[in-house]
Amino acid sequence: MRHMLVIAALTLFTHMAANAQEVQMTGDRMLETLRSGHPRLFVDDATWDRIRERRKVDANFDALVTGIEADAAAVLETEPVVYQKTGIRLLHVSREALRRILLLAFVYNLNGDDAYLQRAEAEMRSVVAFKDWNPSHFLDVGEMAAAVAIGYDWLYDGLDPAFRDEVRATLWDKALAYPFDPQWTERLWWMHGENNWNSVCYGGLTMAMLVVAEDDPARAAEWLEMVRKGNPLALAEYAPDGVYPEGPGYWTYGTSYQVMLIAALESALGDDMGLCDPPGFMQTGAYPLQVLGPTGMSYNYSDGGAGRRMDPALFWFAQRTDTPALVAKEMPRDWSSTGKGRERLLPLAAVWWSMMDPADDISIDLPRYWQGRGKQPIAIFRSSWADPDALFLATKGGSASLNHGHMDAGSFVLEANGVRWAADLGAQNYNSLESRGIDLWNKNQDSDRWRIYRIGPFSHNTLTIDGKLHRVKGHAPMIAFSDDQESPGVRYDLSEVFEGDAERVLRVFEYDENSKTVIVNDTLAGVKPGAIVRWAMMTPAEIELNGASAQLTKEGHTLTARIIEPETAVFESISAAPPADYDAPNDGYQLLIVNVPAPESGKIKIGIGLRVE
Repeated sequence: MRHMLVIAALTLFTHMAANAQEVQMTGDRMLETLRSGHPRLFVDDATWDRIRERRKVDANFDALVTGIEADAAAVLETEPVVYQKTGIRLLHVSREALRRILLLAFVYNLNGDDAYLQRAEAEMRSVVAFKDWNPSHFLDVGEMAAAVAIGYDWLYDGLDPAFRDEVRATLWDKALAYPFDPQWTERLWWMHGENNWNSVCYGGLTMAMLVVAEDDPARAAEWLEMVRKGNPLALAEYAPDGVYPEGPGYWTYGTSYQVMLIAALESALGDDMGLCDPPGFMQTGAYPLQVLGPTGMSYNYSDGGAGRRMDPALFWFAQRTDTPALVAKEMPRDWSSTGKGRERLLPLAAVWWSMMDPADDISIDLPRYWQGRGKQPIAIFRSSWADPDALFLATKGGSASLNHGHMDAGSFVLEANGVRWAADLGAQNYNSLESRGIDLWNKNQDSDRWRIYRIGPFSHNTLTIDGKLHRVKGHAPMIAFSDDQESPGVRYDLSEVFEGDAERVLRVFEYDENSKTVIVNDTLAGVKPGAIVRWAMMTPAEIELNGASAQLTKEGHTLTARIIEPETAVFESISAAPPADYDAPNDGYQLLIVNVPAPESGKIKIGIGLRVE
């Protein structure tokens, strides 16, 4: 037995030694392809000439760069950020540091004005001197590491050599040390997670590692192996069609860092490590366009707002996939509106835009009827890509159990004539809830999370039964989709969402752009006799009730809602004012509802027609 243990120990030692040697060999190979000198992240020495030349021939591009210059000039008049947490987060400070350093470094490289170099160095000195970057909320570390790494890399030649050494040491101590520290590794759940934290934290730390890799090539190689194994867990969420389960708001966040991670690897090492290969990821560049309504608002399911911020990552997708139409809504923006509220990664849009051919045709040639399969399936229908008054219907299935999920399976938004008739209220500020002791991130069925008006089922355009919550773990798959021009539509099976309250629940959307009509058909079976099934639609419009019909008016336009069945049902309207004092107000919104009691058979059919005049 002892002899066998010795053999086993020797085998294990040999295996460990071989692994260590392999890691070192990987490190050596990495250093062979690592770009010597700086910059390494996203740009090279030719980038700035390319941007200057593009400005001469592209008015929209010149307007973007002019806006970046104005934003950077405004930063010159500010004091560096200070360490100030909001609740559990330092995130707003990390993001502001990234915004400022990226702006200043971009303009310094473009124009050579030392004032921008000095101000960027002052910003970096401030955050380098912080006691920590708040590792207990590791997103803060990820974004701060990105900020400091980009500043160090893009400003390398202009920085004081002694300060460069201090920056390198800080990147190791305040960011890169944690994944190698046994006391922290179990706390870094995002390394094995599937959501936006994975992309942000792996992205920020990889940028940091790439600019200091020479310090410890074996550890740098070990980190890249962690990225190679752990980051694809987040990439798998895009399968198979590019839909982001966390919604378009978190698409911008997670995907921006995912793109930065890949772009940094490509620029520094000439290798994306296979991170572009997972199904759905390279298709996800079309997702923000598909969920964007003609009003300019997104289909804001999950935690997010309907407002559409600029997405620099789309320029990377456009040039990387040779699909210039992906930035058709981005290029013509009004770039003159400057200020800290703008996208903090804006200079990267200029970097990737400059790589595109000015002669590219950016007209949108994407399907008008589109299904996005996956964990949070959606189906989109629109009558036109060019008409701001187009009829637009966006629908979803999915599950509340997904990251940032709401109890909104079966929900939809509807736009026509430039009005969003059926709306989603979106997310509530997290700190406003956490500061009240709300257990916001608990996904159990009885969690506080589902009592938040904007998150639970009662504010969403879907069904509820007897005023009960949806089943958190229930999943509503898309079971049929038609993009036939004669009969487009989609069907979801909501049965699991109502487990215990109904045996079978199907929701079908029929879309008719010719008559500007959408019909929502619900079929339920196995409902307890006497239970009340509520159909609901959140709207910012004024509602005039007339029994089985209702007229909604807004901005001089009209939508008529009609109950097709049951014949005895009538419309009601109720306030969208939330029931609890911790809920955000919802001024200007109300709910159009239909209450239907279940008969003895337990079978119910509800058909609602929505027609735009």
